[in-house]
Amino acid sequence: MKEILKLLTHEVSRIAGKEVDPAIVRNSLLFTMASVMGLKRMYYTRNNVKKYANFFGITIAPSGEGKDLSLMVCEDMFANTIEIYTKVTEERFRALNDKLPTGDTGNEEMDFIVPSQYKVSLQGTSQGMMRVANFYNRTDKGSLNVVSTEFGHELNSDTLPVLTKLWQEAKADGSTNVNEKYPPVSDVPTNIILFGSNAPFERNGKRHDMLVETIESGLARRTYFVWSDSDTIRTIEYGRKSLRDDIREYGKAVVENILGHGEQVYFSPEAEKELSRYKSKLIEAFNKTPSEWNRIKTSNIDKIERLAVILTILDMSEKVEPRHIDEAIEISEESDEAMEKVIRPIMPYVQMYKLLMLEEAGLTITEMIELGVRMKTKREIDDAVELLEEYAYRKNQKIRKIGKHKLALESLPGTDLQKIVVSVNMDKENPQGTRFAGHEVPFFGEKMTVEELVKSEVVPSFCLVHFENEKRNSKNAIPGQNAIAFDIDTGMTLEEAFAIFKPFTYIIYTTKSHRKEKNGETCDRFRILLPTKTMFYVNPEQHKGLITNIAELLKLPNYDVSTRNQDRLWYTNPNTTIYKNMADLLDIDCCIPDTEKEERATKAVKSVDETKISEDRRVQGMIKWTLANTTEGNRNNMLLRLHRFVLDLTGDKDEADRITYGTNSMLLEPLNEMELQRTVCR
Repeated sequence: MKEILKLLTHEVSRIAGKEVDPAIVRNSLLFTMASVMGLKRMYYTRNNVKKYANFFGITIAPSGEGKDLSLMVCEDMFANTIEIYTKVTEERFRALNDKLPTGDTGNEEMDFIVPSQYKVSLQGTSQGMMRVANFYNRTDKGSLNVVSTEFGHELNSDTLPVLTKLWQEAKADGSTNVNEKYPPVSDVPTNIILFGSNAPFERNGKRHDMLVETIESGLARRTYFVWSDSDTIRTIEYGRKSLRDDIREYGKAVVENILGHGEQVYFSPEAEKELSRYKSKLIEAFNKTPSEWNRIKTSNIDKIERLAVILTILDMSEKVEPRHIDEAIEISEESDEAMEKVIRPIMPYVQMYKLLMLEEAGLTITEMIELGVRMKTKREIDDAVELLEEYAYRKNQKIRKIGKHKLALESLPGTDLQKIVVSVNMDKENPQGTRFAGHEVPFFGEKMTVEELVKSEVVPSFCLVHFENEKRNSKNAIPGQNAIAFDIDTGMTLEEAFAIFKPFTYIIYTTKSHRKEKNGETCDRFRILLPTKTMFYVNPEQHKGLITNIAELLKLPNYDVSTRNQDRLWYTNPNTTIYKNMADLLDIDCCIPDTEKEERATKAVKSVDETKISEDRRVQGMIKWTLANTTEGNRNNMLLRLHRFVLDLTGDKDEADRITYGTNSMLLEPLNEMELQRTVCR
């Protein structure tokens, strides 16, 4: 499935002109696939119970992010099948009846709505929807397929329980109004895809509460959720041709496979074991922590079974294998993460941030409350503003106050090499003192500079952060830094450090134990100081995660982990040897914890580790850095830097070309071969 999903996502993104979250497309693909499978009423049996391979998906994302478009492209893949949907069911129904009934008969027993297409709208009444279902109930072909493109506005606490029962049991019977009943349905597979913007749920507490109540009452056990935030999507330009021919060819092959397949799908013994193993794992987690959330997750097995069957047919396999179970589990766990975002109340500071992102001129607190931010007391407002400032910092922005009442967002300032944040130990006799005076000093040069500081005979130690009341400890650290450092005691030579950090501005200075025996080893020992591209604002725990992420990306071995502490002391060395480099400032945006860029960088680390393009850890580190920091707008520049890095390191142009081509292929939207050769590898 992953290959066809990649093709579909590319096509949706190409048409939309922006990068579309693959999970949005996946929900559309699985819904459309389950609908096509309804032509044969494909089912599976577990524990002597017959179940249909239905799909129930809710996709919540901002307007214009490719929700409807993804369904259109997936429908296009199965266009020939969908065209005959009504034809097949009508022909089968005519064989059962002398006359095709319509909604004009007035006879409840024969009061049906003949579907004009393979899907019906959630916006219709429950009664109308059930009459369509009853049409399929009288045939042995087709399924009820319900769609909403405005779920946030069409959320109906009466309709959804009926649909969840249909999904679960293929049965429904109940009242829609006081004196009316929809026709009973005894055997109709049901697929549901609901699209909506997150705005109605963020701005309307009652609507959000209604959704949460519906989820907890049973929707969670049946539904695959996608929750996509707008700030994860970026505009792109696609130069590649349409892939629709490839997509349609695959769709045709799947349909032929379905038509030649039996109605029942079987599980292999190995798949049964894998499913049983996962169920035991969920039960164990619930027994250990019997929370409501873990209870919901333990009931996901039925959902995973059905999804595994759909994936098997997408894979055109004979039976469900462990790989289909594993993929179904992976999708289910992603859905659980999305569902947590739906259930979790939208915090006021997040609402405020999103509103400010849309209004460059800024907004007052009163205006934000009028736009739906839920705050009542002054204490709530003060707390929200404080959290807003921290939240903005994590996204590389800061809050600017306009006058007394208006707030606005602006990007964090770039680092000025003449103003590096340091705190200097004021106790000359105690290198580990606690009183540190804050300064902003130049990075290079004589007199009061970082370069001079590292070899000072007067100052015993310094820090790269300011402290409240000039008292050094992590609790007093004031967010706002523009330099980081690493202490290398073993595992890396100076020459290796020069190669790894060649693209960046740095000062490397040797320590007092450099090339001396320590712990039975004589080796290079030094410290690396790097100014960052922008100011960054993190708390002590985030600082630890930041340093860990940078070290992992750059493949730094055996650095002193205590250097992750925000209040870390850096001792001076009057007899040091200093090495300097002037290049780009280190961009750490992708390494700041709890941000979208960090998530992308984590995926880059994993993909490089799995593919092993190079065995050289220096090259591995630069590949990761390239993948983590490359966007559609800087691909040529980033790949060119990588190519030069490998070329300088190895002197082998063929190797530099190979590394660059391999890295380009791992980008979400790679350069085409001609442009890569012309602008990078030439």
